[in-house]
Amino acid sequence: MQTHSDRGIGRLRRFQMSRTLAVSALLGLSAFLAATMLGANEPANLPGRDRSTDATFKVTVEHARVSLRAKQAPLAKVIDEIGKQMKLDVDADISTHDRITMTFDQLTLDEALEHIFKHRTNYAYSTLVDRSSGRITKIVVLTTEASGPPNSAEPRSEDAHGQRPEPFRFELDPSKD
Repeated sequence: MQTHSDRGIGRLRRFQMSRTLAVSALLGLSAFLAATMLGANEPANLPGRDRSTDATFKVTVEHARVSLRAKQAPLAKVIDEIGKQMKLDVDADISTHDRITMTFDQLTLDEALEHIFKHRTNYAYSTLVDRSSGRITKIVVLTTEASGPPNSAEPRSEDAHGQRPEPFRFELDPSKD
């Protein structure tokens, strides 16, 4: 049989648990709001952060080896950051809309660029090397498109019958000299 004081102790324990849960919830909410407010005051132009699309990237260069963590990151900004960290000039004609998501660790610059541009057929890149030191001094990236977005259809030339002309062929047969 429960006495009057036993019921009071049970209520007191329930009250203490409720109060503890309420304080924990309040602290959690306060921490969340503080983090949100601090994040809102961050400048949007920090390297590696594109707040308009929530894209992120981090480039790390250690001992001339490149590591990358990128999620929907603007390709142009990633290449610029690699150049900046490696103290290289960058001359890049890269669309501001082209984004990458990839991760790699400790690659040489050549390996990193190969990995980044491997499946991007609309770009060609090269590195310039100082002859006296043998050191790479510049990254050059060119677009292989004349203009427009990557999948724009080029106008096709047709003859009077609606037929496309034969493609140009170059044949070299040394036996026909």
